[in-house]
Amino acid sequence: PESFISFFTALFLLYQPVKGLGQAHHAMQSALAAYERVLGAESAGKPPSQSAEPQSSPAEPLGELRLEGVTAGYGDGPDVLRGVELNLRADERLAVVGGSGVGKTTLLHVLSGFLVPREGSITVDGRPLAPSPAAARTVFAPVPQEPFLFDDTIALNVRCGRPSASDAEVRAACETAGVWEFARKLPDALDARVGTAGANLSVGQRQRVC
Repeated sequence: PESFISFFTALFLLYQPVKGLGQAHHAMQSALAAYERVLGAESAGKPPSQSAEPQSSPAEPLGELRLEGVTAGYGDGPDVLRGVELNLRADERLAVVGGSGVGKTTLLHVLSGFLVPREGSITVDGRPLAPSPAAARTVFAPVPQEPFLFDDTIALNVRCGRPSASDAEVRAACETAGVWEFARKLPDALDARVGTAGANLSVGQRQRVC
């Protein structure tokens, strides 16, 4: 009886550590798979000579975004977007509305460089936009409904868009986006930490930082 009880006691004590090892392995494999997808999205459709580093921000304000005959879909599936034509100036606002599955998110993925069009072209002020997130970051500033922020300072999260930005440029961007309005009231201002996924900020404040 003593050996029987000792065996099952040891087995019970081993359960949580072994389970933890399995969970850690699963998390690591998920992270590696996500990393490979990110690398694939970064390099999708990129010419061999193109650098993976984001291009510098345009010196002049953008004037016109044009989509001509853009067709896109996922994998070997059917086209989600078909022959999209769009001409949008910098002083215009456009709302893309429609039911589920009509291609609203797909259009955003194409503009953000995460999905390479099967046909058509995207130009900004007459220049082709390279189909990669790195190139798209120099043109677009998407603000998702549930933005993600790194557990670091407000300034660092803002600087993710352009790591070479000076403190003055970060401050100017924060003033433009309405971040400085609440950040100046914090003890550390732009050096205040946002917490895990921006937990120290409200949803609206996270969207402004994003």
